[in-house]
Amino acid sequence: MPSSGSNAATDAPPTAPSAERHLEHAASPSNSPEALALLGCTAPKAEVRLPDDAGALFDNAMSTAEAGRGDRARGILDALRAGLPAFRCCFEPWAATSPTNEARALLRLTLEADGHAAACEVAQGRSTLTEPTTIACLNAAAMRLSYPASPTKRATIVEYPLRAALPR
Repeated sequence: MPSSGSNAATDAPPTAPSAERHLEHAASPSNSPEALALLGCTAPKAEVRLPDDAGALFDNAMSTAEAGRGDRARGILDALRAGLPAFRCCFEPWAATSPTNEARALLRLTLEADGHAAACEVAQGRSTLTEPTTIACLNAAAMRLSYPASPTKRATIVEYPLRAALPR
């Protein structure tokens, strides 16, 4: 029988993400204390835009028939918008040292079927942002957000652009 693209790990029923799992990642060595400290700033300098008409979701092996079963995109966009204050705070090191007034960062998230963020990175080849503490902070902020579960019970990869600008 030909493979249907199904994977036992992604077809299993989702489980509720545990607080321990989220805290375990937040304390991982990839999140520097400097980056985590930025998440609670009170007066960030940079403006950050989350465009409605940009970004991409890649559902693992989603068929055309399954595509109409539920719209996960709106929930993911809502989660990213909820993270906007933290994203703005993350750009503080960039704002303090940047020779330019604008930076672009393409977030690449891997979401498990239950909505838990399994991984996040700023795609370096597709971003202008190079400030390491800002990048670490953006990754930590995106990992802490709550995303909706997949209606197809499959992992999802999300690419979403952030654009930061300094007020003139």
